[in-house]
Amino acid sequence: MVIELLNQEFVDSYGQILKLKDSNYINEQRVCDKNGNPYNNGMAMLTEVPSRNVMMGTMLGDKNWTSEKPYLTIGAQSMYITDKRTKLDVFSEHFNSCIEYKKIKWCHNNGTLVEEYWKKMTHTGCIGSTGWRNPINNASMASESVFGDIEKLNTLPTSYNRASLLEVWGHSKQDIEPSIQTTLLLMERYFDVEIHRSRVEGLIHPYLDTCDIILTIVKGKK
Repeated sequence: MVIELLNQEFVDSYGQILKLKDSNYINEQRVCDKNGNPYNNGMAMLTEVPSRNVMMGTMLGDKNWTSEKPYLTIGAQSMYITDKRTKLDVFSEHFNSCIEYKKIKWCHNNGTLVEEYWKKMTHTGCIGSTGWRNPINNASMASESVFGDIEKLNTLPTSYNRASLLEVWGHSKQDIEPSIQTTLLLMERYFDVEIHRSRVEGLIHPYLDTCDIILTIVKGKK
């Protein structure tokens, strides 16, 4: 299935495909840990890179996108991007689109809370007049949260369709909407964005049975 525009239709279709793919990882097809022990059922257990590859391959077509594209090779302009180590998750020349992807989970496979959840959702270290670098050790803070993804996308030419694609995996009995709303409010405070959302419910993992899909079209900074 190929979607031509990054819009609400894209998000709705993404959710439908995610639920369909979710049923692939069951029984003997389950994802295993480093010791070969299978996790619980479901798409939730795929780590970020294989999850991205599964979804983008279906949404865009395997031949219509590449991963890990250096920002400098596609026109990035930033004092913080000085070599080819800063890379874009999804680049599609066919759709003239640049996408950063994140997959964030509320809890681990055993139900315990993921301590990095809030950091990935709301770490704003790269926003503001001091820029991306930690002034103490000069380390980049652009990979800490979804805000770093948006900052990086803003370095690319506006001729591209630029977007952040965020999956937030939660539990149907836990209200994660406050954390999502906090993230969206901060996005709209600091960036010129257009946000599209969809929620998938009834997924098969026992503790991660919902997924909020948030597509943020990046237009610029405020």
